[in-house]
Amino acid sequence: MDEDVLGKAVCKVMARQQNAKKTNDAVLALQPRVELVDNWHVEWTKVLSFLDRAGHRSSLHIDDDGWLSARQAVFAAFIGETVVGHLCFRIQPIVMNDGHVRFDDHHKAELEAFVECYNIDAIHKAHGIGNLLVQRAQARAAELNCQKFRMDPSGSDDEPRRITVK
Repeated sequence: MDEDVLGKAVCKVMARQQNAKKTNDAVLALQPRVELVDNWHVEWTKVLSFLDRAGHRSSLHIDDDGWLSARQAVFAAFIGETVVGHLCFRIQPIVMNDGHVRFDDHHKAELEAFVECYNIDAIHKAHGIGNLLVQRAQARAAELNCQKFRMDPSGSDDEPRRITVK
């Protein structure tokens, strides 16, 4: 095989590899990803706009300086650079039926994560984004030592779902 033919073959292989990488990058860009966001996140204004469209911005506890409360966690789902969903929960003490806070054996208040708002863009509801958001939020609640993760899906269930976080 002469050098010219070998050079052309190598170029064809390299071109195929570059095309495969571009295709793979394009597929990855279309995969949903979930990120914990706050006022420092680069996409915060996009997330706020999404919350506004859903009518959920009032669920956020933002002070006059624009800082999100440390007792809240906001997760945003993205496809590419587009916000396609969100879930926001607050951390609060578990209150018993008698109105008293529940304490553990070490006299520390037991905590729960309560979902305050949750929405997925209608076009993307069938892509598993809701499950991704809930899984990431439950994992974060567990990291924050919450004993419960409580979600009250408006309209989909009559009773709030109570899920124990391990």
